Amino acid sequence: MRSQLITLIIRIMKNRFLLSWAALLFILSFSCCEDKDEAEDIQTKLTGTWQLTSVQIDGAEVGVASFPGWIRLQENRIYLSYDATTNTLIRGGWSYEGSMLNISTDLPAAYYVLLADGTSLSLKRQDFSTDGKLSVTVRHYRRTGDSQIPE
Repeated sequence: MRSQLITLIIRIMKNRFLLSWAALLFILSFSCCEDKDEAEDIQTKLTGTWQLTSVQIDGAEVGVASFPGWIRLQENRIYLSYDATTNTLIRGGWSYEGSMLNISTDLPAAYYVLLADGTSLSLKRQDFSTDGKLSVTVRHYRRTGDSQIPE
C-alpha cells in the first residue's frame, strides 16, 4: 500500500513538472514571435525618405545645417544620405536589431530608435566628445517624398 502511494505521488509530481515545462515553453515560443513581429513592424516604419527637422546635442537645440538634410532607408537595406547644401549623396547599408539602427557609414556608433510611427522618426546616438565626455545627439525627422534625394 505504501509503495503504491509513493508511486502515485511520484507520478503526480512528474506530471506537474512536465506540465510546468510545457507551459513555460509555450509562453516563451509566443514571446519570441512577438519580438520578431515587433522588429519587422519597426523596420517597415523605418523604411522611407526622412527630412531632418531638428537636432539636440546634450539636450540643447542646435542648427540642422551641419547635418545631412535627408536620409532614405530602403527595403533592400540600402541607406542614402543627402546634403542639399553641398549636393553630397552618401550610400551605405542599414540594419535594425534589438532597438538599434546600424548605418554602415556611421559604424561603430549605432542609433537607438526613440520613435518610429510612420510619419515621425527620432534617433538617438551616443558618442564621446573630443574632451572624452559622453555626448548624446537626438535627431528628429519627418517622412517626406522620395524625390527629395537624387538618384
